[in-house]
Amino acid sequence: MRSVKPFPAIILLCLLLTACGGGSGSINLFSVQDDIKLGREMRDEILNNTVEYKIWSREKHPDAYRYLDSLKNEIMRSGKVEYKDAFDWELYIIKDNGVENAFCLPGGYIFVYTGLVQGMKSEDELAGVLAHEIAHADRRHSTAALTKEYGVGILLSIILGEDYEMVSRLVGSMISLEYSRDNEKEADRKSVEYLCNTRFDAAGSARYFRKLSEDESEHEVPEFISTHPSHENRVGLIEEEKKKQGCQEKKAKEYDFIHIKALFE
Repeated sequence: MRSVKPFPAIILLCLLLTACGGGSGSINLFSVQDDIKLGREMRDEILNNTVEYKIWSREKHPDAYRYLDSLKNEIMRSGKVEYKDAFDWELYIIKDNGVENAFCLPGGYIFVYTGLVQGMKSEDELAGVLAHEIAHADRRHSTAALTKEYGVGILLSIILGEDYEMVSRLVGSMISLEYSRDNEKEADRKSVEYLCNTRFDAAGSARYFRKLSEDESEHEVPEFISTHPSHENRVGLIEEEKKKQGCQEKKAKEYDFIHIKALFE
């Protein structure tokens, strides 16, 4: 196991004095700029690993990027994204129809698998999941979760450019990162808040989670011993939050989305 070089106590003191919250009352020992630096390191690792991550170029797939950028930009225009101007909010598409996933690195670097778009039934679902991932970065859940998994020393050494070998492991962890139950609930609530005044159904992600709940096997781990809320309970939370915020009832045309999905084949 590789040892981590100790760093001066003064750095820890500075981190503690300038720390920002990580959402849901958690403590985040890193600054907003640290989030951006860490996210950039992880982004570059993904972009350089062309074997594992087949990133579509914007030049060859302009329509696909234009579409996802429009969803992202509408979320940003909600006025509810706290770090809208501080984070970069760059978006990348990974070609892999076998992976139904999206993730957002610290600092706002968004990665969407083509498989996620293919698995959606409407724009509302896609916008809801995208808003959920953006919320994790905006509430700074990822650095808090990675700190819990790897410790302050490892993350700080990467931010300071002293441990490039760990970046690849961090990326792998980020893709399958398990957020706390409170973080997941906060991201669900924030996704509703972001979408409430957009053209999308604010509870769009609930439709996606409902589909996941219907597809789950009968042997799923019960919620009381799981880290995350069950899909069924998340549906209830999201729909309740929609009513609480007074969001209007909306529904995107599923027929139009068929043509959108064709861009991601």
